[in-house]
Amino acid sequence: MNNKLVSGLLFLIILILIFSVNTESLKAESISLEKAIEIGLDNNAKIEDVKNNLVQIKRNFEGVKAQKDWKIDLSAGYTHIFEEEDNLALENKSDSSINQDSISITANKLYDFGLSFNPTLTVTEDDETIDFSLTQQLYPITNSELENQLYNLENNLIKTEQELKDIKESKVITWIQSYLNIVRMEERKTIYSESVKKAEDNLAKVKKEKEIGEAGEQQLLTVKYSLEDAKYRLKEQRYNIDERKNSFKNELGLNSETNIIFKADNELIANLKEKTNELTTEYLNSEGLLKLVEKNNSSLQANKIDRKILERELKNLKKEDDLKVRISGDYDTLSENLTATINLSYNLYDGGKHEIDVESKKDSLENNINNYEDKLKELKLELENHLNTLSLDKDKLAKEELNYQKSKNDLDISQIKYDRGTIDYLEYQDTWIKTREAGINLKSVKDTIFINKLKFINFVRSGNIIGGF
Repeated sequence: MNNKLVSGLLFLIILILIFSVNTESLKAESISLEKAIEIGLDNNAKIEDVKNNLVQIKRNFEGVKAQKDWKIDLSAGYTHIFEEEDNLALENKSDSSINQDSISITANKLYDFGLSFNPTLTVTEDDETIDFSLTQQLYPITNSELENQLYNLENNLIKTEQELKDIKESKVITWIQSYLNIVRMEERKTIYSESVKKAEDNLAKVKKEKEIGEAGEQQLLTVKYSLEDAKYRLKEQRYNIDERKNSFKNELGLNSETNIIFKADNELIANLKEKTNELTTEYLNSEGLLKLVEKNNSSLQANKIDRKILERELKNLKKEDDLKVRISGDYDTLSENLTATINLSYNLYDGGKHEIDVESKKDSLENNINNYEDKLKELKLELENHLNTLSLDKDKLAKEELNYQKSKNDLDISQIKYDRGTIDYLEYQDTWIKTREAGINLKSVKDTIFINKLKFINFVRSGNIIGGF
């Protein structure tokens, strides 16, 4: 019986351990760069703010749009009227009552051209009445308040949608840059890990040489120091990578247990590199690059939208001081009366408020035009900076390629000197690390050029380079 109990307990413990391991493996979820970006775009606070603003504008747009639809109200009434009977003596005066019930359905419809249609159906015990009422402003012909609201909301919707595209594009480029930086840091960690292994092997070798008198105490101390130096570099790099990864996860809104897969040959980045190289060549060889920037830049597009709104508001504002002619009509089925009314109105004096409003709107429009020209000048300088950066990148790449070739030659020479005993292992180790780091530096320069091209294309096209997110 005891053996069965012990066996059962062991089996239970094994099951608990298995499920614990599985739970831990589920917690340590591994995701790709593409998935990490998708999560980041959903979790980023700035993007969320713009999304919420976009939802609010759409909601307001639908709310104003609904005001143009039919509005129907139902009302019911009960009337009790007290009347004094004339044929009774004063001392015998009494009251009698008349009761009247009614139900009314009132509808209202607004049209884009300013027409208001208001039919009403009233039903009582004795009869039913339908009343039709129409109101229309004939002059000046202006946009209705609902039209103006819809126009402004529709244009604000366009601006906000472009703002969302821009901020997404900017964030994705920043995250790709951080990803590549971490990839290069991992490669440096590999170098330092190999350096530790080489230093350990060399220490074992020198110890044996010291035992047979072929190496002295100084050589032993040197290789011990080189090993500690290699371990320190490796440990420091691990800490730096952990800090950078945690910062990266925080930017993306990921929990610390999520593991991002870092690969130098990431498919998304490879496709983007091919695309950016093609587009960069195309744009650098095209004429009228500034015109393309002017056409696509979201700030200038938003400025133009604001200008259209201001021009529309100014046009309507100027008409408010004109003679106003309004016509209205009414038809009652009970009386069969058809009436038509023309109403004329003119504002004789308002203390100068209308003139002030017009001048204020003109000033806003002038400021808008000036802001456009100022922004265009800034974009011209920014375009020159992008072009200068791309030009310098070519020279920087050529310089780094030469530096890498030189480093490999230095390592070959250092290897010969070390084998001959003219330099110690510490000096050789430094040369070996520098050569390997030079190779990574060359990759980092290529990464920087790729990111600069991404930023250049995004500047020219304004949020249209990275798709799928």
